[in-house]
Amino acid sequence: MFYRGGILTGPVVGLALTATDFRLTCLAATAVFAVRTVLQLRSLPQRGDRTADPDRLPVLAQWRKIAGNRWFILFSLVMIGSCVLSFQVYLALPLEAHRIATNDTSGTALTATLFAVSGGVAVAGQLKIHGRARGLATLLALGTAAVFPFEMDTIVRLSGDDLVATHYGFYNTIVGTGILAENLFTGTVFDLANKAGWPEIPWLGPTALGAACAWGVRTLNHDRRLEAVPTVR
Repeated sequence: MFYRGGILTGPVVGLALTATDFRLTCLAATAVFAVRTVLQLRSLPQRGDRTADPDRLPVLAQWRKIAGNRWFILFSLVMIGSCVLSFQVYLALPLEAHRIATNDTSGTALTATLFAVSGGVAVAGQLKIHGRARGLATLLALGTAAVFPFEMDTIVRLSGDDLVATHYGFYNTIVGTGILAENLFTGTVFDLANKAGWPEIPWLGPTALGAACAWGVRTLNHDRRLEAVPTVR
């Protein structure tokens, strides 16, 4: 809930600040990270002496152990598609919003609405173009909300309740790399398609990627391996 709340409020506030002065956006973001740093330094437990916990593996050894978890790695690679689709609310949908908007002001307003919808809140607007883009954004938000809890739970199950936090970090590293590569590709395709007068073409890629992701998860879970109860160690 907090995660989605941040997605809802952050971009909307950022757009408002940027409309005034981009320097305000930078200062606000810096302040947020500074406060988070102080809170984490005060709240997170201090690392103790490794000799007090002789069973704890060094970081590189933990990574090697996780890299050897075949089903976890396969699941992470397959879920790149799902995460890429979720993050299109920050790239593809704003690009489409500005393309179909009549002016920059309409494009900014529509983008703010898309961010609000992705956080689970429907923002009423007067622009006629809202209905078209908001429906696509609503479906994406519903899909993300449905998948996210099961996605996080599956990571725990595949970890076998061992090095759970490190599994989360490793997972985010894998899907983050995939998101980076896909966003570079998506941005390039959008530019080329718009110049060629074929604005519908870029949406074929995410559609195929989503279908491939769904097929991949179904294949991995053919013997219900993804639903197995984790082994407590």
